[in-house]
Amino acid sequence: MKKHIIATLIILSGFVVMAQDGSSAIGLRGGGISGMTIKLIDEDLSAVEILLGFQRNGLKMTGMLQRFKPIKTDRISNLYVFSGLGAHAGFERWDEEVTQTVD
Repeated sequence: MKKHIIATLIILSGFVVMAQDGSSAIGLRGGGISGMTIKLIDEDLSAVEILLGFQRNGLKMTGMLQRFKPIKTDRISNLYVFSGLGAHAGFERWDEEVTQTVD
C-alpha cells in the first residue's frame, strides 16, 4: 500500500512540474535528499538552479548553470535538451554508535 501512495505522489508531482511555465520556478524535493529548489530562466534559455536539501542530520547545497536548446520536431512541442555544470557542497553530522562485545 505504501508503495502505491509513493508512486501516486511521484506521478502527480510530474504533472505539477509540467504545468510550470515562465521565467522562475520554486518547488519542493522529496526522496533521499529532501528540501527545496529554485530555478531562474533567462530569455536566452540559460538557467541558474539552486537546490537546498537536508539529509543525514546535515545540509547540502547544489548550484547549477544550465543551457537549454530546443529540439525541432513535428509531434512534440516545447521539447528541449539541456547541458550545464554545477557544484555541490554540504555537511553531515555523524553520531558514532558504541557497540559492546560479549565474551
